[in-house]
Amino acid sequence: MSGKYPIHPDLYELRNMMEPLLTMDPELIRLMTDQFRREWNNHTSDEEIIVSKRTILSYDGVPLELQIMQSRQQEARPAPCLVYYHGGGFMFPMSKFQFRLVREYIKGTSCVAVCVDYRLAPAVSFPAPLDDCYRTLEWTFQNAADIGIDPHRVAIGGDSAGGLFTAAVSLMARDRNAPSTVGQMLIYPTTDARLQSASMKKYTDTPVWNAPLTKMCWDLYLKNGDHGLRDYASPLEAASLAGLPAAYVEVTEFDCLRDDGILYAQALEQAGVPTRLFETQNTTHAFDYAREETFMNSSLIKTSLAQRIDFLKQIFEM
Repeated sequence: MSGKYPIHPDLYELRNMMEPLLTMDPELIRLMTDQFRREWNNHTSDEEIIVSKRTILSYDGVPLELQIMQSRQQEARPAPCLVYYHGGGFMFPMSKFQFRLVREYIKGTSCVAVCVDYRLAPAVSFPAPLDDCYRTLEWTFQNAADIGIDPHRVAIGGDSAGGLFTAAVSLMARDRNAPSTVGQMLIYPTTDARLQSASMKKYTDTPVWNAPLTKMCWDLYLKNGDHGLRDYASPLEAASLAGLPAAYVEVTEFDCLRDDGILYAQALEQAGVPTRLFETQNTTHAFDYAREETFMNSSLIKTSLAQRIDFLKQIFEM
């Protein structure tokens, strides 16, 4: 498998990487979950970023922890805001890799970031995690003055499963006539529960992530069905994407989810939504989860970060 896909040299460390989910080893899954949970709990302020934590209630009364991040160099007030939903197959907490990405967005745009520890499968299923994500956006608008942000410059974004939440929250906000976000940033997202795309059928053994893992995670997420909310469960099946905020969609080449992003970007464009599609080459899913040295020095990763930050600057009108 390691030599089957011509992955960019910067990503060689990922060539043989597979999530422990592949074997469904409960102990490995538990260890991975515990590690990410520690990373969430131990994430605190440092010399560059100020981190504050808040607890809000979900719609059904469950405490949800938020982390609000901003640069120590933050000057402009009120600041733009990025509400960010992390990936993790619907199963894992936010990790150090995603915090690292969010820090880059903060430094690149001087925005405030709001992240939520939404509830996870298999303990819960759709729509609870999505509702937690929407509740976070609602709270952000309601508390804009308190956290020093401009409610007219709020964007949402996420990676992988977080990209799905980004798409679905955008639809929910439109349908509920909520305050408008200025944009949505979807990084190698999953968008289609049908799992019938060409890339889903092709990439069954790719490093980092593959089609069997995707099916397993969707089965957990929708184990109790879609509750008649198919548009939000599987956004590529939505009856209409008209009226959504401007979108940035980034996909990776050797990734079963590649076509989820491409097809969603095309559907957004057809619906009249300003959309920027960026197709990375010789990449795996979550390619930016690289070691710190690679992350800081890879021209491949730097190019993607620059594209994302440029989009955020554009929608924040910076």
